[in-house]
Amino acid sequence: MASPANEFKHRLAGVRRILALDKSFDTPTLQVTRPSKRHLVTELRYACSILPVAYFDEFLRALMDEFAEKLSNYRPQVPWDGLPDKLRTAVVYESPAIMARGFRKRIVEADMFRIYGDLASPGVTGGRYQICKETIRETHSNPGSEQLGKLASTIGIGKVFENLAGKLRSYKAVYRRAEAIKLELDDIVNARDRAAHGRLTTAKSRQDIEGELEFLERFGEALQELFQEHRIAIAATRQQRT
Repeated sequence: MASPANEFKHRLAGVRRILALDKSFDTPTLQVTRPSKRHLVTELRYACSILPVAYFDEFLRALMDEFAEKLSNYRPQVPWDGLPDKLRTAVVYESPAIMARGFRKRIVEADMFRIYGDLASPGVTGGRYQICKETIRETHSNPGSEQLGKLASTIGIGKVFENLAGKLRSYKAVYRRAEAIKLELDDIVNARDRAAHGRLTTAKSRQDIEGELEFLERFGEALQELFQEHRIAIAATRQQRT
C-alpha cells in the first residue's frame, strides 16, 4: 500500500497532466484565430488551483489515519497514559460528536461498530486500545496553516511549521522561515476558495501553478517524515518504562 505522501504525489502528477493540456491552447496564434479557446485555458487553470488543495486535504486525513493506526499497532503497545495528553483528550472528548455524526450521516453499520469499538477500547482494563482515527482527522475541508497546526498539536507536535522549516530549507532558502511556509500554504488554499466560488478574477500562470505543485509535493514529504519521527519517538517511551 502506498504511503500517504506517495499517493499525494501520484495525485499531483495527475494535475500536472491536466496543466500540460493548456499548452495546446495557450499559443498567440490560437488565441487570435480562436479566442474562445482562451476560456478553456482559464478553466483548466482554475481546475489546477482547486484539485491540489482537495488532494492535500485528503492527504492530511490519510496521514492522521496512518499515525493513529501505526501508533496503536505497536507490540507491546505504548501505555495509554504514555500517549500525548492532547491525543488522549481528543479521543475522549470528540467521541460523542463522532457517534452523533455517524447517525446523521448514516455511516454503514460495519464502520459504526468499528468506530464504537475503537472509542471504547481505552476503557477496557488490561485490553489493547485502538486510537479512533475519526476523532483526530477532521480538517473541515480547510487544510490551511491554522487547521494543520491544530492537527499536529492534537498528536503532540508543537510548532509544526518551525519543524518543517528545518526540513524544507534545502529546497528553497526562503522556507527557512516558518512564516514563509505558512504564507505559501495559505495563499494556495485561499486561491482554491476564490476559484471554487468564482471570485478568482485572474487565472494563475502555468509557472505559478507548477511552482505550487512542487511546493505541495515537498511539503507533503516533509510532513510525513515529521509525523513518522514523532510516532517513533512516542514508541521509544516503551523502553523507558521497562
